[in-house]
Amino acid sequence: MFTAYSGSVSDPTTGTVITNATVEVDDPMEGALWTVEYEINDSRNRTYEIEHYMIINGTPEYRWATTLDPDENTVSERIGVPSSEQEAERHQLRIVRNETGADPTVVDSVNVTVRAE
Repeated sequence: MFTAYSGSVSDPTTGTVITNATVEVDDPMEGALWTVEYEINDSRNRTYEIEHYMIINGTPEYRWATTLDPDENTVSERIGVPSSEQEAERHQLRIVRNETGADPTVVDSVNVTVRAE
């Protein structure tokens, strides 16, 4: 059974919304905590969401989404650590812009990985 875990986060794909992203495994029983810091500068007042996908067998599977508050700048969530049968837990966090009359657009994203050591 694995007892030590480490986490990593990719650089943002564009950096237009995500200013920083981290993952910490402070207590494996509680899971890992990812944090995304963001900045929304949109004079057109479009809405933005963060969508959470878990990568399973190389395929992103949708988990949930929540609207980002333009007056805030941080969103966090706990995720699981790999089970003894897994090498890693992989997640993708996408920032999506919604605009009336248009399809949602992914404007930034990061990949989060938690590995068993």
